[in-house]
Amino acid sequence: MQPLSDTVKAIQPPESIEVAEVANARAREGHDVVNMGWGEPHFETPQPVKDALTRAVAEGHGNYTDSAGIRPLRERTAQKLREDNGIDASSDEIIVTPGAKQAIFITIRTLVNPGDEVLIPEPAWTSYAKMVDLAEAEPVPVPGAPENRFVPTREQFERAGTDPVAIIVNTPTNPTGAVWSREELTEVAVAARDRDLYVVADEVYEHYTFGDHEHHSIATFDGMAERTVTVNGFSKSHAMTGWRLGYLQGPSRVRDEALKAQQHLNTCATSFVQHAGVTAFDEMEHLDDVVDTYRRNRDVFADTTPFPTVRSEGAFYCLVDVRDWTDDSAAFAKRLLEETDVALTPGRTYGETATGFLRASLALNPDRVRTAARRLAEWAD
Repeated sequence: MQPLSDTVKAIQPPESIEVAEVANARAREGHDVVNMGWGEPHFETPQPVKDALTRAVAEGHGNYTDSAGIRPLRERTAQKLREDNGIDASSDEIIVTPGAKQAIFITIRTLVNPGDEVLIPEPAWTSYAKMVDLAEAEPVPVPGAPENRFVPTREQFERAGTDPVAIIVNTPTNPTGAVWSREELTEVAVAARDRDLYVVADEVYEHYTFGDHEHHSIATFDGMAERTVTVNGFSKSHAMTGWRLGYLQGPSRVRDEALKAQQHLNTCATSFVQHAGVTAFDEMEHLDDVVDTYRRNRDVFADTTPFPTVRSEGAFYCLVDVRDWTDDSAAFAKRLLEETDVALTPGRTYGETATGFLRASLALNPDRVRTAARRLAEWAD
């Protein structure tokens, strides 16, 4: 038989999914597992969005759409970006995709040639580097320090790599929960302009900010509109993870080329899901309560767990520091799962910078978070 692709064979599956699968297997065996390894909101998709999906199916919206997406959704997306984010977007700059993950990949594939470097602040969602690998480019980690919420400095961005073409920025951040300040994003923008870099801005957690922390869209900064592709979706804001609906917005010279990748990879996002997406933009009332729940979950978990935590400012994750407990966080996570039935994700899946940490997802019912924190505290006594 002919050999398979070396590029694909070198890709490792996400450790977060592996942890979730082990946790699910234990649950099927009858264990009362608290799965804090899965990055999925705990609430139901709002009923009006589900109703809109049902109507779309009943009305026969099951055929191909324009590859860029149905016009009503692109127009509503552009309106959202203008009103909520301050991005001067038009519907012709939008591509609707089967999930934000697909939007990120076709953006990366559009921006890079084989061997190009892409800067990735670390710790980072594991798929960023793997997407860069699949594009046969080079992911270059830019490690942040725990004492600075893992946010790299401008000097690090200016020194990283040799001749990079892009930076990926995710705020609020998975896995750290850091919400990058305007000053921190300004330093990214300065480095991008100085080094003539594109920025891929993953804003899928934009609604999840705690306290006085605010989300800022880097595309609105001076000189950044023409070099920023903004990516978002409905998975986190509307608990639509399985619906697979996302979008990108960017300068026409990037968007028009990315559309070719969309046309050949997917043709279009699922038609009836797109129609439901139009409704989703107007169904946001649930978010205040959900964000407050996850903030309280953070406080309960951080105050009860025996491990020091990097207290999150947004998203719905936090990192716990287990460096004083083990030199193998993956083995330690497995031990905790077996001995406490609490599933946490080894930090190393988010890059070497997070070695010695475990990621906890706070997107659970509060009683489950309290149960997990109590079990860990009792285990450590």
